[in-house]
Amino acid sequence: MKKSLLALAAMGAFVGAAHAQSSVTVYGILDVGYNSFTTDTTDASNVKTSISQTSTGKTSSYTSSRLGFRGTEDLGKGLRAGFNYELGIGQNDATQTMTGNNAAQTTVDSNFGNTMNTFILRQANVSLGGSFGTITLGRQTTAVENAWGTGDVGGANNFIGRAYTFGPTVAAATYVAAKQNNDRSDRLITYTSPNVSGFVLNLQYGDGKTDVATVSAANRQTELGASLNYTAGPLQVTAGYLSEKLTLTGANINNGQPQQLVLGANYDFKVAKAFALATSGSNKTAADVKQNQRDIYEIGVSVPVGAMVFNVSGLMGTYTPVEGADSGKASGVQVGALYNLSKRTMAYGVYGQDKITDLNTSTVNKEVGRSNFGIGIRHTF
Repeated sequence: MKKSLLALAAMGAFVGAAHAQSSVTVYGILDVGYNSFTTDTTDASNVKTSISQTSTGKTSSYTSSRLGFRGTEDLGKGLRAGFNYELGIGQNDATQTMTGNNAAQTTVDSNFGNTMNTFILRQANVSLGGSFGTITLGRQTTAVENAWGTGDVGGANNFIGRAYTFGPTVAAATYVAAKQNNDRSDRLITYTSPNVSGFVLNLQYGDGKTDVATVSAANRQTELGASLNYTAGPLQVTAGYLSEKLTLTGANINNGQPQQLVLGANYDFKVAKAFALATSGSNKTAADVKQNQRDIYEIGVSVPVGAMVFNVSGLMGTYTPVEGADSGKASGVQVGALYNLSKRTMAYGVYGQDKITDLNTSTVNKEVGRSNFGIGIRHTF
């Protein structure tokens, strides 16, 4: 009897220890807002067009809604395993679609990255870590996004007026001034180094192939990315880069060579937090002609006043629709007021606008301006 009790006690201790070495977290964001959006264009003949719309839910929110699961397991000998599975939530209705920031960019990953109904797969990866760093496999955030987040006072929110969301359509879908990197990509392999004197390095590689009907119609994508982050007290600096190459049966395709370079920084002065960002991105046609070249600089400041946080940012730069054409002037501004009702619930109001002017060409609009206002409530759990 005593031996049985001892065996049961030992088994209970073992099960308890096993559970203590593993953890699973359910998390999410539900963000619903009201949004108004206006686009004004002036073509080469000085004909002006204005389009306005309002919406609730989906892209009108400050942050994209999501539901996720992540966990870790202690494997012993200094090793740990992890996973992350996250779904984006279209909380309005299931019949409409949601367009991402880089909808004009053609990639193998666009099935998940650019359109959305009720759910979208955001993260689906596993990882193995230790003293050597961490290796992550599967669908995950691209390394260059780390740099956007570091230098963006708006925290990569969905409203316009910042370099992250700058992307007016100048003419046909061929000419869109959007950022030239995926937010997330499938089939990525990422190595994250240990923290060495404040420096953390991320290296990424992806290789995707989709056969359309036959092997002779193979669409292939390779993706290289990297970021280097430095943190020292109140200072954080991140440089990020991404380059993709897409081919169809071995030949170049239009918008098949996107590249994006981002340098972001922020410094916490306690009474305010300052942000700065510089970015350059472009794409190429099937004939290797550079297009959609944009070079933007942005500064911003975040000021907390009790439970309220005020954010202001401004950008300036240039946009060139196609190599050899005249460059237009890029500008934008965003202001936001965020009120923390609790640690998990926030009310917000945001206004943003951006524009491209002085495009001296007969093939695209010479001026495009957008304005955007929204209010809403975000709850995290």
